[in-house]
Amino acid sequence: SELEKLSLYAYKRPITAQDVRAMVSDASEEKSWTLTDGLGRRNPRQAMHALRELRRDDQKPLQLLATISNQYRLILQVKAYQQRGLRDPKLIAAELLGEKRSSFPVEKALALPSQSSFEALTAILGRLLEADMAMKSGADQDTELDLLVAELTQRGS
Repeated sequence: SELEKLSLYAYKRPITAQDVRAMVSDASEEKSWTLTDGLGRRNPRQAMHALRELRRDDQKPLQLLATISNQYRLILQVKAYQQRGLRDPKLIAAELLGEKRSSFPVEKALALPSQSSFEALTAILGRLLEADMAMKSGADQDTELDLLVAELTQRGS
């Protein structure tokens, strides 16, 4: 169990908040991956469910927009590396994220269906910028995010 892991990790000393953060997985991070997977696979049910869960966890709309934007930016960058012939996730991650970072985000990007062209991804990034500007200019942030997720999960986009 998680408590046993914490106990072993602390080994004969009191368990601290830092120990808990180090050992217990962050559920909201997993939900963020579920959201971006749903978007990448154009699965509206999965994406909207993850969005609702993240809102219940008090994730702010602009934080969620940043998560979505970062994922699409990464997908575009990974696609560019693939086009140049680089396919190893660890090498791509080292180039994009730094030597000591996990290759997991790159592996997730590589696992998504390769249905988006550079033009489509560039258009998505433009739409993300529009949503950002609208959310910072008085539009209802939750509504804007709902519309964005609905658009990004449409099959023809």
